[in-house]
Amino acid sequence: MKWYLDFGHGGKDPGAIGTNNTKESDTVLKIGILIKNNLEKAGEKVITTREKDLYYSLDFRSNKANKENCDYFVSIHMNSATNKSAKG
Repeated sequence: MKWYLDFGHGGKDPGAIGTNNTKESDTVLKIGILIKNNLEKAGEKVITTREKDLYYSLDFRSNKANKENCDYFVSIHMNSATNKSAKG
């Protein structure tokens, strides 16, 4: 199987901003690299949108996945809320 991992946002688009100015784009990149490494250790082929803090359009992301003929497309994102007790 071939996986396409899209680590949401990046570059000029930080996504949600959390406490201490934590950027969604940085957090999902770190999580995504861990997932990529685990998949590769299991013998899977993995293509990613980015492995640095760079911005790519949605068209670029989907076109790259289609060009690579990936079996799975997983886009990693996180949410934020101003309500500190929010869950889910």
